[in-house]
Amino acid sequence: ADSGLGTVLPHLARHLEDLKAPTARASVVWIIGQYQREVPRLAPDVIRMLAKTFASERPEVKQQTLALALKVWAFHSLNAKGEISADNAG
Repeated sequence: ADSGLGTVLPHLARHLEDLKAPTARASVVWIIGQYQREVPRLAPDVIRMLAKTFASERPEVKQQTLALALKVWAFHSLNAKGEISADNAG
């Protein structure tokens, strides 16, 4: 089921660097993780971006970054095995 966020997520990711409040940053990372199957190539780019600033991020942002990395790994790992696809994920 498409949530319609596929067009919004790239905008959120693009403005993630501009967000300074840790709660806001963590929330955007969580949203990208929850709906990453709608834009599967976006989340790995967000992880790469967050990896550059990981050491200086607040704990809540670090936690959501790690959760996003696990979600991306699980999605792509299962997708590669044919156990899940972007169409029926969720």
